[in-house]
Amino acid sequence: AEDAADICVNLNNFDALVAAIREGRQVFENLKKIVAYCMITCCPQLLAFLAFAILRMPLPFSVPLALWVGIMSQFIPVVGTYIAGALPILITLIDSPRTGVFVLLVVVAYQQVENYLFAPKVTAQTMEIHVAVAYGSVLVGSALLGVVGALLALPFAATMQAFISGYRQHFEVEEDALNESATRRGRRTT
Repeated sequence: AEDAADICVNLNNFDALVAAIREGRQVFENLKKIVAYCMITCCPQLLAFLAFAILRMPLPFSVPLALWVGIMSQFIPVVGTYIAGALPILITLIDSPRTGVFVLLVVVAYQQVENYLFAPKVTAQTMEIHVAVAYGSVLVGSALLGVVGALLALPFAATMQAFISGYRQHFEVEEDALNESATRRGRRTT
């Protein structure tokens, strides 16, 4: 990147430098989105592992179950944590019903926090959809089609937003035409 900037400065090609800076800022914005997404996707594994450690579950069971919960909850949006939490709940119910109820409470609490606090904000940044649109599309999708609707709601909303923004009418303002018009009417231009 430094070499490219040196070339732009040495050639006195400031348009290229401005373009390079814009592209660098876009890369930085994309990296911020990736880091935010990765932080959110690690939460289920860590929370599940901590819950299993609190329950004193043996390590050979807690690590694979925590990975199972984390991976499944991220591959299936919205309802993935419930699906992934079923296996640890069943295993702990066999061992101790009290422990199974605790795991169920942890899964439900995490799912609520993720769906109402984390997921809409991350989705808004990564898919460039407004938080309200993301949240509303999941609610509408799940109301119309159940689990399948919840799974398809965010990709559908992102596709519709891209379609609408791509095909709506755009108007460009030409500064020279504005200045000419103002001069002809006897107004000052700024």
